Amino acid sequence: MSDGSARKLDLRDHLEIQTLIAQVCKALDFSRTTDFVAAFTTNGTYQVVSSDADGRKEQYSHHGAEALLEFAQWAASRRRGLARHWTGNPIIESDGRGGATAWSYTLLIEIDPETKRRNIVLSGVHEDVFVRTEAGWRLASRTVVADI
Repeated sequence: MSDGSARKLDLRDHLEIQTLIAQVCKALDFSRTTDFVAAFTTNGTYQVVSSDADGRKEQYSHHGAEALLEFAQWAASRRRGLARHWTGNPIIESDGRGGATAWSYTLLIEIDPETKRRNIVLSGVHEDVFVRTEAGWRLASRTVVADI
């Protein structure tokens, strides 16, 4: 008898995970630091690494709610609401253990308030790991893999 932990993802799971992927970006873009942290588990991880061709060298990593909040506050003070994440083509799959993984393209565009120029400061992919909690799906980890 199965405990249901390995059940397949249904349409509702896909929609909730897609929404969470968007909410994480929106939280960073609009300086909603507590919303960013709330999208993760209490021991969640957010990290950025270099490309596969460059050996996936760690650029930075934040683990746990306190470190995630510090990162979100740093991003908010640096970007001042003038950044936009574009995330697309998510591939969401069951991990076979009751959780899920997702892979999606991402671009980060920052807007210079003085010149009004838009600059792509990062292109790459998100590699996400999700867990189902009493509060719904949450990110256990997000790894941003830069293209270069």
